[in-house]
Amino acid sequence: MVSVALAQLKQRLQRDYEQAYPGLREIIHLVLDEEEANSPRIMGEWTGRTAPIRAERLRGTEERRAKTEALKRAIADSSNAALEQAKRNSA
Repeated sequence: MVSVALAQLKQRLQRDYEQAYPGLREIIHLVLDEEEANSPRIMGEWTGRTAPIRAERLRGTEERRAKTEALKRAIADSSNAALEQAKRNSA
């Protein structure tokens, strides 16, 4: 599915560039092929640069999740304590 979408995008880019620059058809074809060949390297570089950002976001998510769980436990504990106090007061 992704490969079909990429092929369609490449065809559309090639068609658009050929319409804009009709005398450069062969060069456009070569440039698009070269960029397609370079894409795994470029994606690897991009992934390497964004990995620390993604790790920091994940760490922040984990910290928020831990705080939320601690707050839930505190609320549950205080509710249980309040319930126990009410039972003692009514006895």
